[in-house]
Amino acid sequence: MTDLQKLTKELGAAYAQWKDGEKEKDKLRKEFWGAIDELAVAEPEEKLIEIDPDDLPDGNGEDGDPVAEYVEREHPAWNLDEYRTREDDWVEAILILKPELKAFSFVNAADGMVYQRQFVSGSPVLDDEALQEASTELWIDITQIPNYDAIAELVYHTGVDAEDLEEWINDRWTGPRTLQPLDSLDAETLALVEPFIHPGKPSVKLPAPRKAKPEELETVAEDAE
Repeated sequence: MTDLQKLTKELGAAYAQWKDGEKEKDKLRKEFWGAIDELAVAEPEEKLIEIDPDDLPDGNGEDGDPVAEYVEREHPAWNLDEYRTREDDWVEAILILKPELKAFSFVNAADGMVYQRQFVSGSPVLDDEALQEASTELWIDITQIPNYDAIAELVYHTGVDAEDLEEWINDRWTGPRTLQPLDSLDAETLALVEPFIHPGKPSVKLPAPRKAKPEELETVAEDAE
């Protein structure tokens, strides 16, 4: 029979060691992130964008600036630095990458390993509220009632004809609806929905250190000379 007392004691010790290791890793990761942020602030990454005036929101957000709202919505990894409106009403804006989202790679010649911070794009999000305001019909077309099949079967047994089920349920359903997978929509519908799809919130991650390639170590050695 398995000695549970011995086994669980070893398991507890291993768990405590893992937990302490995770705490130390989180501490060092924050320090690594901080060092990268300092470098990003000292050498900011910029880009210039042009904005169609028809794409600008109404400016009813917290800061009341439609250009700032547009940048926050369409370029969530960037901060608005400055902008100007051209004679044709298009807007030219200079954006600066948020320091905390800057990707970074460091080759440590001492241990021959590469340490990185990787940028992770956010999953696209649907502006559900704006879509409903623009077209309730389109919103209904691309969403679905949770557990619709079970509800339809129940309603059918109350005497509603099969061909009338969908219309009958949609007319009476007041609960939440879930978005259908975007890849299940036809090209025409997806084109109508696209203006309401915006980039999701980006993040960064710390992958496991990897062994440096010979050419990477050579570059570090050349930089040190």
